[in-house]
Amino acid sequence: MVDVSFYYGRDGFCYGFLMQGHAGFGEHGYDIVCAGVSSAAQMCCNGITDVLGVDVEICCEDGMLFLKTGSKDGSVQAFLEALRLHIGLLREKYKENINLKIVEE
Repeated sequence: MVDVSFYYGRDGFCYGFLMQGHAGFGEHGYDIVCAGVSSAAQMCCNGITDVLGVDVEICCEDGMLFLKTGSKDGSVQAFLEALRLHIGLLREKYKENINLKIVEE
């Protein structure tokens, strides 16, 4: 299962996410759920770092992607919220393969 956690401050801003695990929907290398989740997360990270030019903390390893930002910039928040919505929609279709958690700190 892919576990995805989005981290929100008391101020209501999203400060990052942690995605880890494998969906287990299909054979390794052919798992469309893993591919969809991973691709969306990479697009979000690339949008924030390469398009917006915002410095963030990123850790990417096999089966894990972590992004942390201190930015309250509206464009950064839009990327993070878009990813959360996208993962939520995938979760509706693949409930047994994706777990979505909102963490308020």
